[in-house]
Formats: sequence, structure tokens, C-alpha cells
Amino acid sequence: MLKNGIILLLCFVFSFQIVNAKEPFLANIPGNVLVGIGTGFDYGGMLGGNLTYEYNHNLGAFVGSGLTYAGVGYNVGVRYRANRKSDTPRFAPYAIAMYGYNTMLSVENQQSLNRLFYGPSVGIGLDYFINPKESRTRWSLALLVPIRNNSTYDNYLQEKQIVLQSRLSPVAFSLGYFFDTK
Repeated sequence: MLKNGIILLLCFVFSFQIVNAKEPFLANIPGNVLVGIGTGFDYGGMLGGNLTYEYNHNLGAFVGSGLTYAGVGYNVGVRYRANRKSDTPRFAPYAIAMYGYNTMLSVENQQSLNRLFYGPSVGIGLDYFINPKESRTRWSLALLVPIRNNSTYDNYLQEKQIVLQSRLSPVAFSLGYFFDTK
């Protein structure tokens, strides 16, 4: 776990170097590249990072990685915003679809049984642009629905003789802050 924490810390340091560079090497890439920090599936876990490439104002692709109780999680996916660029809204709703970690099993006092389960997730979200006319910097909040393979999860519980104390939530939330790299 310490090794994973060090790797994640180095990723954050590198991300902040990208954001704060005087001559960003991402400046010549068409579209926008954003670096985010947050919590939720699209950030890879309870605390993680997100690197998003927005091809245009409406369409973007991302990769997220972060820490969970069961190890390092990841997700890759796409976001779609329905509003036009000329609108420059302060609030912008979006749809999101991703593949990666969407279920975590953490067994108290038996870390060897902790496990992440992977599958698709879909959802809707809302971006709050801090200064929409000058920057893509924003807060982002999403409601996510993980599409779980219950037979794999149930088989693992049965095989390892694990009794759950709580049920899985049918929804999840994510919250993050994105820095504009340009």
C-alpha cells in the first residue's frame, strides 16, 4: 500500500508541474487538457487524479487512478456535454461512461481478502466553471451507476466465505476539481 501511495503522490507532483509550467508542453495540443483531483470512480478511488483531454467543448476522454482500501483503482472513459461552446455557461450538465473499478470489497482485519471488481459505469454530472470566459478550471459533481457483474462478486464472497455487513449501493457519487493546463 505504501508503494501505491508513493506512486500516486509522484503522479500528483507531475500533474501540478504540468499545470504550473511557464511554457506548458501541452500548449500545442489541439483541444484542452485538464488535470483533476477528487474522489469517485472517475478519479480511480477515494482520493485520486484524473487526466482529461477535451477534443472540443462537448466531447472528452479521461483516465483516472487513485487509492482505495483495496489497492489502486483505475477508470477510463468519455464525457459528453450537450451545450454549445458559444453558450459559455457557468453550469454545464454532462453524460459520462467509463470502464474500470466500480466495486470495492474491504474485509476488516483481513487485507488479503480485499479486492477491486471491474466493469462499466454510466452517469450524469454537472460542471461548475469558475470563470467560463477565461478558463476551463472547474468543480465537477457526478451521479454514477455501476453496472456490476453480481455473479463474479457473489462467487468471490462464497468462495472466501465472506459475510457482508452491508449491501452494495446502486449509485455512487464523484466530486473533483479540474485545473486548466493552458
